[in-house]
Amino acid sequence: MSKSKTELWIDALAPIVTVIGLIVTVILFNKEQREINHRDLTSKIQQELLHSKRNQWEKQQEIYARLADVVGSLASELYNKKTYESNTFDDFYDLFFGSIVLVEDDEVREAMNLLHLDIKKLRENKRSVFQKEDPVVMVIRSSNFLIESLKTSSNKYREEIKEYQKTLSNETSD
Repeated sequence: MSKSKTELWIDALAPIVTVIGLIVTVILFNKEQREINHRDLTSKIQQELLHSKRNQWEKQQEIYARLADVVGSLASELYNKKTYESNTFDDFYDLFFGSIVLVEDDEVREAMNLLHLDIKKLRENKRSVFQKEDPVVMVIRSSNFLIESLKTSSNKYREEIKEYQKTLSNETSD
């Protein structure tokens, strides 16, 4: 029995089509695997970034709490004892020139500088002709401003983390 020309073509093309089908399947499978691996890697990177942001925020909270304690003590000592030479000033400057620079934002930096300048005026006991306020009152006011700045900064950063976490949750559920 001889095969027709069409049957011969089918017999010749069938293995080629099968091989092409297998190659296409392998290529598509590899592409899908790469996409899955990419999504997994992206998810891991985002989780690490969130973890890093949380760690930064926790460190910020520790430093802000210490700074708030120091500034509160400083204002209290000035208000109650009217002392200008306290270790609390040294504690403030340890933070001012030290660890606060790692976590502060612009508002906190501005408030820190304002308090620094008011402390400097207080310690130098300088009062300009235009300055009507007592330097102690200025330091206490700057202290309160700094504490409010710390709260604002802390809340802002917390909201950023929550928003980032919400974005991550939405991306992973898609």
